[in-house]
Amino acid sequence: MNYSKIEKDVAEFVRNTYTTSEKQYPYHNLSHTLDVVQHTSGIGEYYLLSAPEQFIVRVAAWFHDLGYTERMENHEDVGAALAEKFLETHGVDQSDIEMVKNCIIATHYPQHPLNNIEEILCDADMFHLSKKKYFDRSQSLRNEWAATRGKEFSDLEWIRINIAFLDKHSYHTEYCRVNLEKIKQKNIKKLRALESELASRESNEIGLLPAQKKVKPVKQQEYGRGVETFFRIASGNHIKLSGMADNKAHILLSINSIIISVVLSVLAKKLGEGSYLIWPTFILLLVCLISIVFAVLTTRPKLSKNKSRPHTLNDQDVNLLFFGKFHQMEEETYQSGIRELMVDRNILYQTLT
Repeated sequence: MNYSKIEKDVAEFVRNTYTTSEKQYPYHNLSHTLDVVQHTSGIGEYYLLSAPEQFIVRVAAWFHDLGYTERMENHEDVGAALAEKFLETHGVDQSDIEMVKNCIIATHYPQHPLNNIEEILCDADMFHLSKKKYFDRSQSLRNEWAATRGKEFSDLEWIRINIAFLDKHSYHTEYCRVNLEKIKQKNIKKLRALESELASRESNEIGLLPAQKKVKPVKQQEYGRGVETFFRIASGNHIKLSGMADNKAHILLSINSIIISVVLSVLAKKLGEGSYLIWPTFILLLVCLISIVFAVLTTRPKLSKNKSRPHTLNDQDVNLLFFGKFHQMEEETYQSGIRELMVDRNILYQTLT
């Protein structure tokens, strides 16, 4: 398989898609993708990846943020689907396609890479955290959030958000831990110094970060009070229906338990005198027992056994509003998901739905 030819076609396809897309973002754009591809190659060479592995991780780097050209939320799924469609038309093996898709999905924050090539792509995606141009990239993300999510932050607020993110972040590959962690810590020190200076002034009149650029807002669907009312009513209806099911199950459990108790305490003594009562009694007890079993099964919650990473918040397998889906989730992952729900209104309403 001519990996070089296919990767060249991938690069041309991604470049054209970004160029012709109506949605242009200050941070998630072609420039960021080119940086990730470059850093992916550098880390991959250090680990002496084979030609197929280099191809997989580099192609995943090209596609990892391409989903932004269609939508913001769960863009990793869109990018994985675009990669799959493109690679299938170029005759790439299905096993390689699945590895490319898994690499793309692994970049969803919080990142949960499962193998070496996924770790390489995740670290390449966060490589800028340990670069001098980190502050410029951070400002681009700030502008993007302001344009697409309506989130305006003062300099002090934005600095504290960055400090919290960098403190929480850790690189996955040994290469990045050795070569990048020290530089990242220097960036954290600079941020803390800026935080102290701004906090001491108790005013944000003088901005220490680059001036916030005016970016043409990306239109986002607005929701009115009617939608809020709708969700409250729908949620109340579901709770009432669940309550009715629980009440009916409780009635069945109580009645059948009483019947069984009466049969065992009263009728069982007379079975020796009237053998003709044995089979009717047995059938009655069997029916009562089956009713109890079904009543218990009705009230038993469905608990997911899936511990895989939550790459899509609107996926039913990781719904953060139902305990049966998140009871085995790591607390840190759950908190991160809740924060994402709080920030992105579209994902919030999809989860509610």
